[in-house]
Amino acid sequence: MAQAKRLKEAFHLFYNQGGAVGWLFIVLETLHLKASEFFEVFAEWLEGSELLRGNSQATSFFAENPQHGDALDLQRQKIIAQQLMFVKQLFEKYGFSHFWPVVDNIIQLHGAMLRSLYLGGPESHNENTSLISVHKASLLLKLKYLPDDLFMVGDYNLEEFLQLFEPSKTHTLVYNRFGSVEIMALDNLQYEFVSLLTGKTSEYQPGDELTDYLLSEGILHAI
Repeated sequence: MAQAKRLKEAFHLFYNQGGAVGWLFIVLETLHLKASEFFEVFAEWLEGSELLRGNSQATSFFAENPQHGDALDLQRQKIIAQQLMFVKQLFEKYGFSHFWPVVDNIIQLHGAMLRSLYLGGPESHNENTSLISVHKASLLLKLKYLPDDLFMVGDYNLEEFLQLFEPSKTHTLVYNRFGSVEIMALDNLQYEFVSLLTGKTSEYQPGDELTDYLLSEGILHAI
């Protein structure tokens, strides 16, 4: 019973709360692991992880109904960090380190999409505003591969992917466009602009083409 409960909690944390549905099959296929084997190893690894170490109420941190808003997003960030650490160690252990940059990008991209979805976007574009900021569901990523290429994994296995697609470092923005999660590749100017405004406020300057576009997409929002 105790082992079954441990596996259930590990599955719920990694797969359900961590939103691994879109990429776990790639990991299992590459490592030649059954799902049961994967979650057994994850459960053992999780017991010694920094996330739960010293926390006697560990499982309550990942309750069925956790807090909403920023606290829930922080929880998701921690889960994604654990996913990245654990899967990287598995790829190193099984001798597949050369695949890790691709898998790392896939997990990061899916994690950002999950966070952006649940953070929600602005309700509407408000043209009568004086202060603006980057919306909290607008998330910047630095990836080694283009997002469109990464979504081809599944049609191709990782070995085929490396043969067909070249690395292409890109600044990627995952954002919530009024309820719909979108992905955008940014040029250097756009990336610097969004980076500078993240976590800060700025006075709205009507007529600025880039600002107006980002507002219309829900990437920026009125304060």
